Amino acid sequence: MKKTITLVLMTALLCLCGCSLFSAEDTEPFSAAFTIRTTAKPTEIFFDVPYKEDTQVSDDANKTISGDALNFNDLRRLFSASLFSGEGDTTHLWHSQIRYCLQGNFTAWDTNAVAGVSRELVGVAGFPGMRQTTESDANVFIRFTQDVKGNFTYECDGADVMRSAVITIPERLSSDQRQAMIEQYLMHLCGFFHTTETPLDSVLSNDPASALTEVDLMMLDILYGEMQAGMTRDVCMHAFDAHFKQ
Repeated sequence: MKKTITLVLMTALLCLCGCSLFSAEDTEPFSAAFTIRTTAKPTEIFFDVPYKEDTQVSDDANKTISGDALNFNDLRRLFSASLFSGEGDTTHLWHSQIRYCLQGNFTAWDTNAVAGVSRELVGVAGFPGMRQTTESDANVFIRFTQDVKGNFTYECDGADVMRSAVITIPERLSSDQRQAMIEQYLMHLCGFFHTTETPLDSVLSNDPASALTEVDLMMLDILYGEMQAGMTRDVCMHAFDAHFKQ
């Protein structure tokens, strides 16, 4: 009897040690510039100061989120900064369905992470959708490699319509970290090419959320529901403002 109890206790102790090691590995940060934060789900937009179209808002103004509401000016800045890096930029969108293929040393976790984003994008108005396919049929390749850093490249036609893309995910990252990077790169794939400093919960933040948030889906709805490929910053931001005046 005593031997049985001792074996049970030793087994339990070994299980606890194994769980602790697994947890530590999964929570290792990407880097100082790519840590994962928890997501928040805002339920409304609020305007805490009068806003005029094409008026520059002070950087010191409206830097906080009140309760579960979104600050309009923060959302506007994130939308603009994520779409454009310079005044000469134009929007790049998909008109045809994204057909993606996973390559390299990927896991079931990775497959489910991409499929989960694909399911969320079904609800985005105007988005042509995405589905997994074979290498010969794919226009987007998501590669899991030994590269030290992740990467995203794309090609488009003369009308700024996206035609193909390659996403690279480092194998060395933990499952949670790979998922966060996958979600951020899939937002890049949809046309939001740039990350930025923002107080809003978004995978496009320099301190990214762990998964697509309501902020991200809202921006995708506006981009694909209100805009076209090849639109300039001024035209896009007029459309953005008009969206909230309806």
